[in-house]
Amino acid sequence: MDTFAEFPKLIDLQARPKYHLWVRFSDGVSGEVDLSDIAGKGVFKVWENDIPFESVTLSDELGVPTWGEDLEIDAHNLYLELIGKSYGQWREEQLEYAAH
Repeated sequence: MDTFAEFPKLIDLQARPKYHLWVRFSDGVSGEVDLSDIAGKGVFKVWENDIPFESVTLSDELGVPTWGEDLEIDAHNLYLELIGKSYGQWREEQLEYAAH
């Protein structure tokens, strides 16, 4: 039987210099994620002129980092980057744990 495993929830965040974001999840995983590779590209151009990166907040409704009403980043991807695993690897571990 395939059991759905839920990602831990993002519970805290802070903007750091040079487009780094410190995040903490409900399972205790925390650390800094480098978002400089997306800064200035596509929708993230707003960080350069319109919405400062430092204005990030944690959306109560969605549980994701957000800048204003129109820009957010998926918290699941931040979590996977912190633990250094792909979604497939993480899911496989969750299924193995649930089976025991």
